[in-house]
Amino acid sequence: MTVVIVNAGPHQVSRSVEVAAPAAELYELVADPRRHSELDGSGTVRGNITAPAVLTEGSKFSTSMKMLGLPYRITSTVTALKPHELIEWRHPLGLDL
Repeated sequence: MTVVIVNAGPHQVSRSVEVAAPAAELYELVADPRRHSELDGSGTVRGNITAPAVLTEGSKFSTSMKMLGLPYRITSTVTALKPHELIEWRHPLGLDL
């Protein structure tokens, strides 16, 4: 797996990753916020995730987090979605992920 940092501008974080797995399987993982802890290499994403059954553009999902021993909760908003192709959400601090 190769991770490439994409210069998306001063207020965006963007990464490009090639993974040897079926695209549909990867999309289903990323498009389900309840599974984000499976993607999180930092260990900050916790359980107790609130999300609609199916995400659409404008959907909000809430995630329990923990950093430096301190628990907190964030609510992100889906900003772009093309089923089985693209999903993007805005972090509460204004970062598109």
